[in-house]
Parts: sequence; C-alpha cells; structure tokens
Amino acid sequence: MNKRAAIYCRVSTKRQADSDISIPDQLNQCRAWCEAEGIEVAAEFIEPGASARSDDRKAFQHMIERACSQGRPFDIIVIHSLSRFTRNETDFHLYKHKLKKKEVRIHSITQNLSEDANGDLMASIITAFDAHQSAETSKHVSRTMLENAREGFWNGSKPPYGYETYVAEHRGKKEKKKLKIHDREAGIVRLIFDLYVNGTGRSGPKGIKKIVTHLNDKGYRTRTSQPFRVQFVGTLLRNSAAIGRHFFNRRNSKTGKVRPREEWIELPVPKIVDEALFHSAQERLDQNHPLKTPPRETSSPVLLTGIAHCGSCGSRMKLQTGKSGKYRYYKCAARADQGKAACKGQSIPEGLLDETVLDSFKHKVLDADRLKIIVGALAARASNAKEKLSVEIRNLKSEKRKIETAVQNLYHMVENGIELDATLSARISGLQNEREQCVLLIARKQRQLDTPASALSGDSVEKFRSALISRLADEKDPGFRKTYVREFISNVDVTENQIRITGPKAALLTHSTQYHENGGRMVPTFEQAWRTRHDSNVRPLPSEGSALSS
Repeated sequence: MNKRAAIYCRVSTKRQADSDISIPDQLNQCRAWCEAEGIEVAAEFIEPGASARSDDRKAFQHMIERACSQGRPFDIIVIHSLSRFTRNETDFHLYKHKLKKKEVRIHSITQNLSEDANGDLMASIITAFDAHQSAETSKHVSRTMLENAREGFWNGSKPPYGYETYVAEHRGKKEKKKLKIHDREAGIVRLIFDLYVNGTGRSGPKGIKKIVTHLNDKGYRTRTSQPFRVQFVGTLLRNSAAIGRHFFNRRNSKTGKVRPREEWIELPVPKIVDEALFHSAQERLDQNHPLKTPPRETSSPVLLTGIAHCGSCGSRMKLQTGKSGKYRYYKCAARADQGKAACKGQSIPEGLLDETVLDSFKHKVLDADRLKIIVGALAARASNAKEKLSVEIRNLKSEKRKIETAVQNLYHMVENGIELDATLSARISGLQNEREQCVLLIARKQRQLDTPASALSGDSVEKFRSALISRLADEKDPGFRKTYVREFISNVDVTENQIRITGPKAALLTHSTQYHENGGRMVPTFEQAWRTRHDSNVRPLPSEGSALSS
C-alpha cells in the first residue's frame, strides 16, 4: 500500500498571502517531492496568514485532528521546512510526540533529518534557532513600529471607524501613511454621538441599544456592510480618536491586556466630534455604568427611580404594587426589605408623588418672574467669571505642555539607556494621568467659557420655560420626560409631613442657553458637576394645603 501524505503550507501574514508567491512555491515543491518518492497526496492544508509562534491556527489544528483520527487518513506530514510547522520548540515536541503515537511522522523537504536520536537532536536545534530568530524579528519589527508611531505615522492595521489612510510621504520604496477623515463613516460617528447625548426631536437621548436599532432601521451599515451591533457602538463612543487622540501600543496583541499607560504612544488624528460633545457622552456613559448606576435606574420607566428617598432613614424609595398592579406606591426600601425595625418608613402613591414634584417644579421654580431672576443672576455671575475661566484655561494648557515635555524627557532617557524600572514606570504613568485630568478640565472650562449667557433675553428665557413645561408634561415618551426630571431635580426627600426637592440652579442657565443656541431644541447635558444640593425647595404634602416655598 502506497504511503499517503498531507501537505502543510503557511505564511505569517495576510499581506504575504495576498501578494507573495511563497505558498504556491511551497505547494509545488512538496507535491514534486511526494511524486518523486511515490507518495500519494491525500490532503493539503493551507494557512494564509498565521504566525508559527503559536499553535492557534485553524488549518494546523484541523490537520492534527485529522492525523489523529480513526483510520489515519495519512502517514506523513510534508512541509517545506520545520519553520512552516512551528517556531515554538515546546509545540514542536508536543505535536511530534502526539503524531508519533498515531504513527504519523513529520518530514521537511529542505532539511533531510534522520528518524533516529541524531535527527531528533538536529530538529530540536533547528526549531530552537527558528524560535530565537522569530523572537528577534518580532523585537525589531516592534521597535520599528513604535518609532513609526512616535513620528505620527500609521502602522498598517485597520483604521478606527470614521477614518481612512493616505500616503503622507515616501521614504525610498516605503510609503508612510497617516489617517484622514472618511466622510461617510465620520457622518455616522457624529450621528451616533448626537443621538446618545441629544437624541432626535422629542425623543430625548437614546441608549446604545436604541441607537443600534435606529441606525439599522435607517439602512446604515458598518464598513463591512454588516448591521451595527451594541458592542460596536459602545466601543466607538469610548474611542478618543473621535476627538483627535488615538493611542498606539495600548494593548498587548498576544494577550489582549491593556499595557501600562506609560507605554502608550499618542498618535494625533483629525477630530470628528468636538470635545464638549465627546465628554458629555463620557459623562453619560459613566453615569449609566452598572457599577455606578444600577441598570434598573436608567432603564426603568418609573419617573423618580433613584432620586426619591425616605426622609426618615435616607434609603431609596422603590415602587411597589398591589392588587395585580392596580395600586402603585413609592415605598421606603429599608422598610420594604427589612421590616419596621429598619425604619418606620414612608409610603406615597406613585401618581401623587410624581404630580407633586412636577407641579412644584413647574409652578415654583419655573414661575416666569422667578426664572428670569434666577437665570439673569446666574448669567451675570457667569459673565463675571469669564476672565477667571480664561486664566484657568491658560494655566491648565501651560501645565499640560509641561507634563508632555516631562514625559518626552523621560522617554528620551529610556531610549538613551536608562533602565525603565518600577519607579520610573510609575512616574511616567502618573504624569500621563495628570495630563488626562488637564485635558478633561480644559474641555469642561472651555464649555463654560463658550456659553454665551449674555445673549439670553427675557423672550428667549420665556420660550425656554414654555418648551420645558411642555416636555415635562409629555407622558407619551416617559424616557424623555425622565431625562429632564433628572437634569433639574437631583433628590426628592419624602417625610411624613413634607416633600423636599433639591436641584441645581446652574442647570437652568445651561439649558436655557443651549435652547437659545440650538434654535429651540431641548438638549440634555449630563453635567454631573452641577448636581449640588444648594437649591432646595420645601413643599408640604397636599393635605397640608400650602404651596412650595424656598
């Protein structure tokens, strides 16, 4: 019976597979050897772009599985050289032993090794040398790519969504590429950020799942013509490339783990969205993160979820129902979960508390005369603070430049031979974190500085007031109404005799200004820094018969 062979051919990268003649040449030479030896070619396994430093190769694993299966479909695995099979000495001995138990041997047509102990020794030496050579090549390639990134050039992977590459310059035969904005994709990126922060029309800000549904329903598709997915949109919203800051060497390509911050290389790219919109999105993402805000608070249709509290013990009030949902109450969570021993508890019908809070806000805080006084005073205060903000921004930018210079100096020291020990690594990481804080503070203060509060008139404030009251009265979209309630009311304390409403006055100025800027469009802000507890209003329960006072 003639011997049967499986031929295995491999190149390391997809680029080699697409443009190189190596695989056809390997195949031809292996086929010719089999023919000369009178061996039947029973199977061919092609690996077009996979490193031999790992055994995580689809065709390779399929070949091993077939070789070890019942009936043994082939007796020998023919390869061009041992480096095609593996560049890992441990893997070589592991798979050689596994195949030997099934009486399948490995043969390199360019390295004629005997089947005795001397052949095993030579195979070990060759594989060890291949592994060393592969590691050295990888090290040199990594160093070249790091330097390329430091010079501001793209290293050849797929660009982030919203960008495409272009040839920035030639160095000999090499093309040095950078990123530019891809108009169609960038338009979708801007739409995603706008939907997440502002929403559309009267819908209010959309969650990630609703954005995905909106995009797919409208016929938008990804770069590969696939429907959008939740993970894709979530990752895109977090990617700082959108504001011109892409990081190379952020993750270990083999393990997927994030590298220490000091090893990242920032690659400047064109901005797709402005920093104010990006940071508003980050604040909302942080606010809605399950570790900070339980998902039930962000997705629940209950109006005061997360902001209504028992005035006796401070516990949150949760919704409870009776008689198959006919009766709905806000009830002290401590009393509901632990009984009377935990708290004497407060309980109030859902409709009554919602109506009381909304009526108090609309008729007291949004009283026409009072609102004009509040917004006017805040606008005057903001105008007086502009010079101070300008100075603070200049100082922060100066501090940012100093930090960047310090980081570059430390990197130069490392390049010149100073060891990157734990102390130096921690120092670089600390400076990088300080820089991130400077960038965030600059963006926030710039938003405050750019707020044209002086442009507000009594007429624009009145239009804003009417629009806001209309939004708060709209029960058709509970998510939109809830968004605005949480913008202006940060806490509702319920005691036996009164309801105490707490909210940030500054939100009124910001929203009225944005309404003026956006031509009558309501735009949530998600600026958590405004949510202080200094704007308190007390309202007795309806049975007490008194209006909200401050």
